[in-house]
Amino acid sequence: MANRRNITIIGGGLAGLAAANALMTFGCQVDVFEQARSLAEIGAGINLSPQGVKALRAIGLGGKLEAAA
Repeated sequence: MANRRNITIIGGGLAGLAAANALMTFGCQVDVFEQARSLAEIGAGINLSPQGVKALRAIGLGGKLEAAA
């Protein structure tokens, strides 16, 4: 019988969603909870450090990051 991990992440921001994506690649069941009723633009920008970009590439999100940038 395989050990399946159930993970709960509180916060659907950049870090929470990136963590959920990474954990799912390892076969974890992930639930993300966010207090905002919907995700929408709020007129602010997102700035990622070079280390943040490197981390997102390491978990396989480099292509999606570049497409959205």
